[in-house]
Amino acid sequence: MSEHKINEMVTLITDESGELTPEHLEVRVGKELYDWANAPKDARLEVVGSGIVQELKDIKEAEENLNQYESLENQEFNKMEAEKSDVVPAKKETTWSRPMKRVQQAVERTLQQIPVSMQDKQVHDLTPEDIRKYICPLADEKEAFMFLKLCQARGLNPFTKEAYLIKYKQGQPASTVVGKDAFTRRAEINPQFDGYEAGIILRNESGDLERREGTFLMKSEVLLGGWAKVYRKDRTYPFVSEVSFDEYAGKKAEYVDNKPTGNKVLNSMWEAHGPTMIRKVPLVQSLREAFPGELGGLYDMVEMNTEEVY
Repeated sequence: MSEHKINEMVTLITDESGELTPEHLEVRVGKELYDWANAPKDARLEVVGSGIVQELKDIKEAEENLNQYESLENQEFNKMEAEKSDVVPAKKETTWSRPMKRVQQAVERTLQQIPVSMQDKQVHDLTPEDIRKYICPLADEKEAFMFLKLCQARGLNPFTKEAYLIKYKQGQPASTVVGKDAFTRRAEINPQFDGYEAGIILRNESGDLERREGTFLMKSEVLLGGWAKVYRKDRTYPFVSEVSFDEYAGKKAEYVDNKPTGNKVLNSMWEAHGPTMIRKVPLVQSLREAFPGELGGLYDMVEMNTEEVY
């Protein structure tokens, strides 16, 4: 496995095969790690624009997107300037002008390369066409409509990364997933919320089964799963959830000498941060059971993608 630093925020990671094709790549954005197909669009565009991975199959599409967003951004700027003054506005210097300025500026100015006017839209003002254009181009009209209605009903903003509509390719159903922070924020708003406990289930050095709060794990210990308890002021007992590590751990195809073995191995995120990843699964489940009115029907990405298939 090797890493290619793109800028302060984005790092490209290749697996042991060293191949620079989407199925062998992962992208780290800040502290979050994504498979290539699931990485934020602005991060993928920056990787492609860096020139490191010219072999990527979607480089042509990425370049077209860059030009498209540059044009949209200029149009929005000119429109706003024209409304302020009768003077013809000067052309705005864009983030995506050539030579490309690295994603450090792009991260500050855009969320997934969406025009500012679109980011400022309230959720109730969005349309299914907006969802298909800016969030998930592969989604069909029905999938975009259902995702939009869920966001409107739950007050989720897809442009602030509270909700994602994910579809890897045509013919496969789209999945709606919600970030863990969206679960905890909505629980805290409820006046009956009374806190939570969460941690990992492990086999310690003595061979005993232990439920430990937090995510600390020694190398000599075996990670078995995660647990969580969510408390409500109007309930006598907490909402408890326990899950198995093997059931939810993210996996990818194993390659030897650039050839698939047919086996699955942990992806780099689960291998490096297994305790953190498995802890949030039961926490999300317990929060959903404790507050079905606010969180019913919402799922974290780990719950929807238990195993990556290449």
